Amino acid sequence: MLSEEEQREQERKERQEKRKQERLQKQIEKRRKLEERERKSVKRASVFELGMMIFISNKIREALEKATEENAKFNEILAKSLVDLRKFTKKESKSLKKDVIKESKKDFEENKNGTLDLIKEASGKPIKKKLKIDLYISPQDDTSKRWKKYIKTSANTYAIGKDKLPVFFTKIVQEEVKNVVGGKSTIDDSCRKAISKLADSGLKIVEYDTGVKKNVDVWVKQQMQYAEKESSQEINNKCAKDMGVTVFEFDAHANARPSHKKWQGKRYDTQGKLYPSLFQLTHGEEKDYGCRHFAQPVWDVDMPYAYTKDQLKNIDTKPFTFQGKKYEGYEARQYQRELERNIRALKREVILLDNQGLSSTEAKIKLKHANATYKAFSTEMGDRIHNDRLRIG
Repeated sequence: MLSEEEQREQERKERQEKRKQERLQKQIEKRRKLEERERKSVKRASVFELGMMIFISNKIREALEKATEENAKFNEILAKSLVDLRKFTKKESKSLKKDVIKESKKDFEENKNGTLDLIKEASGKPIKKKLKIDLYISPQDDTSKRWKKYIKTSANTYAIGKDKLPVFFTKIVQEEVKNVVGGKSTIDDSCRKAISKLADSGLKIVEYDTGVKKNVDVWVKQQMQYAEKESSQEINNKCAKDMGVTVFEFDAHANARPSHKKWQGKRYDTQGKLYPSLFQLTHGEEKDYGCRHFAQPVWDVDMPYAYTKDQLKNIDTKPFTFQGKKYEGYEARQYQRELERNIRALKREVILLDNQGLSSTEAKIKLKHANATYKAFSTEMGDRIHNDRLRIG
């Protein structure tokens, strides 16, 4: 039999746990809505990528057919093809940029409103009008600038494999014209070779200030996620500071990279008093590219952590063996992503081959095998089939 004081304490803890679970559910729902918007932008980027690749493969065939005719002026044919490539790239890039910026602004509004609602409910305090106005302008402006900075209309913004787009096009046409004229290859065989390289690489975007190359759809998804994280974090940081809150708690997710797993689900204090400071806890790793960990203000330091020690300890995929190799946690997630990239590459190859009337039977057999492997691996991993990551165009 509990004493009256013990009964009150138990009821207090139950209320705290209920509030914690309600907040977690609202955060999950907010994340789900944002992921839906992410998928729209990723789909748009995938359509852009596939359209570009169809145009490139068709231009390669056209250049080969013209350049292998009798008395053909190769340099003029190549120059004209490159002009057409640059014009098409400029037109399609402008359209992509317009659509992605439009979607990112909607994403920002939804993200901002959802974050402010969570803060208001969790803190139990109103948010000042002046602060609200500031939060409308700053993160959104930064997000739009980011898209404008990287999505350029120049063909040199994009790459196939290691080469920028015009270089790739020039190399493949020069090489295959020699092969066709020299009798080493037919035009169909040369087009098949070019398509294989296109499909395997996918169209990559080049970050001009870092030189980093990433597939367009993957890059757009990561930029959307980065913008959401940064704007949410900025809103939370400013509101917490305005309300005198210094303690934050990181969220957690399964199969985080090993270095991030050490601090996910833990708290930090911007003043370094009640808990370690942010840098003492993460050493700046929360800013690593692709990191999705997010820190929520802790409005009541007596509130229990969102994740218990046991939950954090057992959050990852359990170790398992697949085709003779052991996988667990982060490594399993990375291999799953590799399988997904392979499926997308094979799908691109089938589409590009069919577009030119070339046999895609071999590619379809490989695709069937790749899908079966992915399904089997995901089942062993205890995960679902992520169809949204397998779609192209």
